[in-house]
Amino acid sequence: MVSALTTFAQISHSRGRGRSIFVMGDMLDLGQRAKTEHRKIGDLAGELGIEVMVAYGKLAHIAGERAQKKGSQVIYAQSYAEAVRAVKKNMDNKTSILVKGSRGMRMENVADVLVARRRVG
Repeated sequence: MVSALTTFAQISHSRGRGRSIFVMGDMLDLGQRAKTEHRKIGDLAGELGIEVMVAYGKLAHIAGERAQKKGSQVIYAQSYAEAVRAVKKNMDNKTSILVKGSRGMRMENVADVLVARRRVG
């Protein structure tokens, strides 16, 4: 997750245009390190200048709290549909979006809708 988020921020900022939106689902299977690792990702998102973070899941909520303290706008989603609505509300044609989370969070449900929208709209 650290590498993906860092690379995303570098690419997004190097384009010099548009907003950066990070849609985060829980990182599962971290055991006792789960809360600590989610805090680290939240801190990193804010430090990297991610403008909008959409947090989906209980652990992603922890990351969101940290990102918010570091300056990111955070939206807490309770469902895939809410996550998609939050992204659509905050994006335009120049927005860069990263959707990331454990496979068990099925974040492809969010990504598929956004990709389909991109093709149509």
